Amino acid sequence: MALGLVGGLAWGGDSVSFGEPPQDNLVGHWDFSDVTQMYEERTSYTTQVSSDGDPIGRCKNKAPATALMLGSFVRAVGDSNRPLFYTGGANGNTYAKFDNSSNTQGLVCRSTGSSYGALATDQLSGTVLKAEDLSIFIVGEPLDDDNDGTLENVFSYFGYYNDPSGFSDSDTVAFTFQREDDEDMRAVWNIGGGAVSPNNVTAAEADNHWNSGDVSVINVQTSTDVGGSYVYTNNLPDVGQSVFHPGSGSFAQNNWCDLAPTSYDDSLIASIGVGGRVNASGVIDSNSFEGKIYEILVYKEALGAIDRVLLTYYLGYKYGANITT
Repeated sequence: MALGLVGGLAWGGDSVSFGEPPQDNLVGHWDFSDVTQMYEERTSYTTQVSSDGDPIGRCKNKAPATALMLGSFVRAVGDSNRPLFYTGGANGNTYAKFDNSSNTQGLVCRSTGSSYGALATDQLSGTVLKAEDLSIFIVGEPLDDDNDGTLENVFSYFGYYNDPSGFSDSDTVAFTFQREDDEDMRAVWNIGGGAVSPNNVTAAEADNHWNSGDVSVINVQTSTDVGGSYVYTNNLPDVGQSVFHPGSGSFAQNNWCDLAPTSYDDSLIASIGVGGRVNASGVIDSNSFEGKIYEILVYKEALGAIDRVLLTYYLGYKYGANITT
C-alpha cells in the first residue's frame, strides 16, 4: 500500500525537517528535483537550467561539504553527452532525462582535477567505498520497456584497492547498477586482477522489477552478514544475498574502492558516473540509462533499519511512489 506522510520525521532519534534526508555518512547526493543544483554549461556555473529541454552540463553534489564527499559536482564530458532538464515529473518534481540512443549520455566526476569536480588533484574524494557497507538510493523511472536485448547502466563508480591484502595496488574496483533486459536489476562489483569472481546483488523476482511508466525508489543495502544484502524496490526486498569482503575467509574479495589514486599512480583515474557506467578513463561507456532520474543518494556506511525505511518513506512521499509497508 502507499504510505502518506505529513509533518516531520525523526532521523536516528533526532527531529529534523521533513525535507532533509539523514546527513551522517551521506557522501553523494545528486538531486535533479532541485533546480538550483543544475547548470547548462559543463565547465562553469553560469546558466542555471530553467526550461524544458535545457541541457544539464553539471549538477552539484548536495552531500555535506567535507573531504569525504564524492566530488563537488558531476558534469558531462561533451555537449552531446548532456542529459536534458524537464519539469512536470512525478508529483510535480523536475528531473533529468537520459537518452541512451548514443549509449554514452551521462554525468561524471573524475579525479583528474577541479574541472571535473575532484576535491584535489588526483583525488576525487577521501572516501573509501566498501561494497559490504553501503546504502545507495536511486529514484527514477525507466522509459524503455527494455525488450531490445540491451541492459542499461544507471549509476557507477571506478577506483582502486585501498587495502590490497595481497592484491596489486593498481587493481580496480568497478561498481555498476544495471537494469537488465528482463527488467531485473543488478548491483555488480567487478574486481580487477581476475583472481576472484565479481560480487553481485540481484533483484530478480517479478515484484522487484523496475518497470517503465512508474517512478520507483530503488535501494541497494549491503551488509557483512551472510545473506544480509538486498535490493529493495519501493521498500520490498528481493531475496537476501551475500557480498564478500576481506574478512570472508576462503571467499574473501577486496571491494574497498579508493577514489584517491594519487598514492598509487597519478596516471590512474577514479570516477563516478550518473546515468551510465564509467570506464578506466572516466568516460561514460556503452549502454547508458534511458529514462528519468530524480535523485541518487550514496551513504558510505549502510543505514540502520529505521533510517533506511524512513528515508524510503520520505522519497516515496515526495515522488508519489507506491511504497510497500
